[in-house]
Amino acid sequence: MFDIDYLLALQRLREATDDALSPFLMGVSDFIIGNFTILMMVFIYLCINKRWGYFMLTNLFGAGIFNNFLKNTFCVYRPWIRDAAVMPYGNSKLTATGYSFPSGHTQSATSIYGSIALILKKHKWVVALCVVIIVLVGFSRNYLGVHTPQDVIIGLLEGLLMLWVSDRLFKWIDKNPEKDVYILIIGVAASILFMVYTIFKPYPIDYDEFGSIIVDPEKMKIDSFFYGGAVFGIVTGWFVERRFIKFSTDVKWWRKILRFLIAVLLIVFVFNKLLKPELMIFFGKQWGNLISAMILMWITIILMPLIAKKI
Repeated sequence: MFDIDYLLALQRLREATDDALSPFLMGVSDFIIGNFTILMMVFIYLCINKRWGYFMLTNLFGAGIFNNFLKNTFCVYRPWIRDAAVMPYGNSKLTATGYSFPSGHTQSATSIYGSIALILKKHKWVVALCVVIIVLVGFSRNYLGVHTPQDVIIGLLEGLLMLWVSDRLFKWIDKNPEKDVYILIIGVAASILFMVYTIFKPYPIDYDEFGSIIVDPEKMKIDSFFYGGAVFGIVTGWFVERRFIKFSTDVKWWRKILRFLIAVLLIVFVFNKLLKPELMIFFGKQWGNLISAMILMWITIILMPLIAKKI
């Protein structure tokens, strides 16, 4: 099969170069969708332009729902399960769990940096840099042996599709601001239907040579619950802020810095270190992820603007 042959060719290249590029590509892959990215979007939302922030959040988590919908629908196993000759880099067998198709890293990179490219499309060097980052992340998933080319291509296409949809959606709501309730209804309905589908659809149960489940559907649902909660939090938070809070980013620079520092304190320390672990213990990983994602979006989109108006 071409896809496996391609991964094996990259694997031979890794072996021939003693994995010289692998740590760099692994670092790029993890950094692009890590905490830095979330905080970057929070900074843009609170301090630069809240419409840009909404746009980036919509693309990232909207495409994330689509990505998890496809993963849970097609239930494609990872390359090394399909062919034992594929040996992914490092501890990828432990970290790259779940279904393979499509690539979530590629989708996330496309959603985030595609948003930046659209927002700053007049600056050609920014667009070029964003394209390089997206291509680099996609290639890294193949080079590291964790995704096939088709995983990466579809991850790229779904990210681009979400960019196209959200761009037109935001332009439509700019022209029809009184119809924001329709966006609220559609967003809430989409997140609920996605959760119902995730919970009740049938999943394959296959076992490896040691008698362990190859992909545990209950573990796969954890990411889906997170994205479902995030989209619910984004669309409800957007509606509340838009109708009742209406904060502005047009403030003095020191107020912007203070806003961001408070947001970092609330998100990184109060939420991640204190609140989220307790939610996981009380509700379990699935519902705990849904509730924590929803609360994280409300902290960013509702609570922080309320605080920002007082600063």
